[in-house]
Amino acid sequence: MTGYNHITLVGNLTKDPEQKKFENSSKVNMRLAVGGSKKKEDGSVPVDFIDVVAWNKLGELCIEYLEKGRRVLVDGKLHIHEYEQDSQKKWRTEVQADNVTFLDFPQNGSDNGKPKAKKAEK
Repeated sequence: MTGYNHITLVGNLTKDPEQKKFENSSKVNMRLAVGGSKKKEDGSVPVDFIDVVAWNKLGELCIEYLEKGRRVLVDGKLHIHEYEQDSQKKWRTEVQADNVTFLDFPQNGSDNGKPKAKKAEK
């Protein structure tokens, strides 16, 4: 049986994207703060922090145009890494981005030559 793995998120970057270069590729790590739609009893909105990875050309565009605080829409696939640390199984969940749409200007009011709404695809 074949499954379907697709996730769409809208959130704000919690820090500038970070790039790691390899021999034949590059990887960009980002973290999104995604607010929930339902308020808690105390009136606060729960926030999830979700790791996102963009590879190669898509990652290069994210490095070039994104910075902390930017609002983005990410389409991709959910990926769960299983590993062992100190003889204990652990899991790390991340989104492998297929598309990233840049939704706004930087929060500091300066556009730094960066586009308002750009869709980056791999």
